[in-house]
Amino acid sequence: MKHVSIHKAQDIGSSKVESVTITFTEPIPDYQSLPQTAEKFTAEAAELGNVLCATLPGGTYDRLLGIMLAHKASHFIVSHKRSE
Repeated sequence: MKHVSIHKAQDIGSSKVESVTITFTEPIPDYQSLPQTAEKFTAEAAELGNVLCATLPGGTYDRLLGIMLAHKASHFIVSHKRSE
């Protein structure tokens, strides 16, 4: 198992930043429908996004967003405009 250690944000006054352990151990299951799969993706992405936003230093969080967009950039070859 791979282990990655990342610094958390500094506390601000009496507001403490909680330490977090994130584990990726099981593959996503085969759901019976695409909406069910999409719902799971959305729920897990929201949970992960909220934890990272609350825990990472702002500078790390901002740079993570840039890196994630760069990884996805090759997929942006069509317009985002939806057809009517």
